[in-house]
Amino acid sequence: MQKPLFVASMTLLAACTGCIQTVYKIDLKPEGNEITRTLSVKESSQNPSAEQRTQQNEELRRIATLYPEGRAEDREGLPTFIGRFAGPMPVDVGGVGTFTRFDSPLGSVSIYSERFRGNDDLAGSLATSQQAADELIDLALGWLDFEFPPSATGDADPPIDTTSIRSLLDGELRQDLKNASLQLWMYGQAESAPNNHSPIFRLAQYLAERNYFSLQQIPAIARLVQQQNPKQFIHFAHDVLSRKLTLQNPDADTRCLDILKDWPRLEKSIRTYLKETDEYKQLVVQQEQAAGATTPRHVDEAHVIGNKVMVALAPDMFSRHDLVEVSLHLRQPPDSTNGTWDDDTKSVRWSQAIGDSSTPGFAFATWCVPEPEQQTLRFGSVIVRGGELFSYVIWYRGLSPDETEQWDAMLSSIGPDADAVATLQAFRFEGQPNQTLPIAATLVRLIQTAAN
Repeated sequence: MQKPLFVASMTLLAACTGCIQTVYKIDLKPEGNEITRTLSVKESSQNPSAEQRTQQNEELRRIATLYPEGRAEDREGLPTFIGRFAGPMPVDVGGVGTFTRFDSPLGSVSIYSERFRGNDDLAGSLATSQQAADELIDLALGWLDFEFPPSATGDADPPIDTTSIRSLLDGELRQDLKNASLQLWMYGQAESAPNNHSPIFRLAQYLAERNYFSLQQIPAIARLVQQQNPKQFIHFAHDVLSRKLTLQNPDADTRCLDILKDWPRLEKSIRTYLKETDEYKQLVVQQEQAAGATTPRHVDEAHVIGNKVMVALAPDMFSRHDLVEVSLHLRQPPDSTNGTWDDDTKSVRWSQAIGDSSTPGFAFATWCVPEPEQQTLRFGSVIVRGGELFSYVIWYRGLSPDETEQWDAMLSSIGPDADAVATLQAFRFEGQPNQTLPIAATLVRLIQTAAN
């Protein structure tokens, strides 16, 4: 149980040193109803194996089939693909994207939206991580019963009382483990830069507040992670549990923790217990099925715990192997976006870590372009823009053909010499004499504001 269990248990704290394997750079330039998409791919894996190089080449060939102009190279010599698309984006990085434009006589609305890879079953992934946290505590409680059966007295005088440690595990530790799992799961749902280590420090703060360790101990804990020495980690766990037990109940029997000081005995005990669990037996069956006719290899008992640690505390973090960087070039800042506007390059920019099983990367932006000639002709100047133009265009495109014809006829009657306010206030669709239109009221307000 030496390395598998320890590494699985401590990998979370080492997550800050994760690496990006592939960087996808996407450059988007809207042109009317189409958008020009330029994708460059940079492999940052150092010393890739022959198998990795083959996979990379196959991936590039797949992407080339999605672009009409095929593959080229940019100034840096990176594989580059260029194409013009209307509606659906190519499934190059992985996911689903669209570029949609809605036109009207007063202007247009454009929407770019794209999901990059990931798993959108949030309810399922949360339930799975919380269940894994519960199962870890259940395994610990089961091992306590195995190692210290209530009816056994052994050489202890009086018998070892595990009531306090069971209460600690089944109460405070279970809740804290589930909360830690939830915090890291929430981080997996957030859009973040690849070097954002805030969830690690947030978790450290949470645990420090609950007396698992002090922040002054972070260097010592980091050394534990680097050395990957299970004996030292178990000693650390012994100190933590002793302190927690004493804080919970000063009279608690702590002799059950003495086994943590005896590594050979502890390892043998845990291995023996895990071999009899349903989880281990399922792993053995899976190994036998995967091996087929060949003789299956021994299944390390530590995988029972290691697998649950990964699911409970790091299901998303360790699937984020790639990075996507998107630049959307616009003449002016978008009306809404989850990206960042760069005034120097006149573009919206995103940088997101992505993986196949993590929460999807997501980028979106909406922008409106007024039609100056028509607006000036009807209202004397451009008065419908931004959010008002967005609402107007979406409303306009939702009209039936007959309603569109009636509205256009009314709007075309408005001009510099016409009473636009009165015309808009009086307008009703045929068959709806009592139904006023909020969009007409909005136009009236904009006209009156522009006149003042």
